Amino acid sequence: MGAIAPSSRKVAERIAKWARISRAHRVIELGAGTGSITGELLSHLPEPSRLLAIERHPRFAAELAQRFPRTRVVSDCASRIRAIASEEGFTDADAVVSTLPWSQFSNGLQRRLLTDIRGILSGSGVFVAAVCFGPHWMAGGQSFRHHLEETFGRVSVTPISFSNFPPLFIYVAERVGLPRVISPTWIKSAG
Repeated sequence: MGAIAPSSRKVAERIAKWARISRAHRVIELGAGTGSITGELLSHLPEPSRLLAIERHPRFAAELAQRFPRTRVVSDCASRIRAIASEEGFTDADAVVSTLPWSQFSNGLQRRLLTDIRGILSGSGVFVAAVCFGPHWMAGGQSFRHHLEETFGRVSVTPISFSNFPPLFIYVAERVGLPRVISPTWIKSAG
């Protein structure tokens, strides 16, 4: 688990907005946890669009499947996203949403996961990651930002949400153009 408490509704709404869920056909959520983001994604996801939630904790996965029957829930590790997406027919995803604790992952795992995420996104797909404010300054958080810049064509950062505990911000990475472009909002909103 990467957070002390579930994400706030305000954060969940922002994630749904930045992931363009209202226009999506196939969405993948990594680290669905107790479903605070899942419910908001579903409230914006048009029919017959599909949501695939990957949750490693078996009890959380079972509860999610029962609570959200419209969602395909897989109890597995996010590191298997490429295989799971292929098995479930979620290649060419319009959005991948993550609340995983990226700053706790090794450089190799970060790089591999981001490459896999970029590989399953559609040409106009977007990767949205909620990141706790504070750990983003640590080595793991800095390497995550660096790998985002290397992997995606456009990376921007939302302002910090202090209504959430712990406070967090959202990276929005789009699969467009060549990699290594980051918006100057990083300096304004997360610095």
